[in-house]
Amino acid sequence: MDDWDDMLDCEGLLCPLPVLRARKRLMSLAPGTVLGVRTTDRMALIDLPHFCTESGHA
Repeated sequence: MDDWDDMLDCEGLLCPLPVLRARKRLMSLAPGTVLGVRTTDRMALIDLPHFCTESGHA
């Protein structure tokens, strides 16, 4: 079973695109919904958690 309610595929995209697409998707989701992001960009491992913390999604 997956730990997320919605999945965003950002494979092949380089930052900042995974963060920008995650931000856009999060705006359309209900509070409490867990978004999974699939990415091949190693910098997203740093950028996505930072974005979530700074924007109150963590």
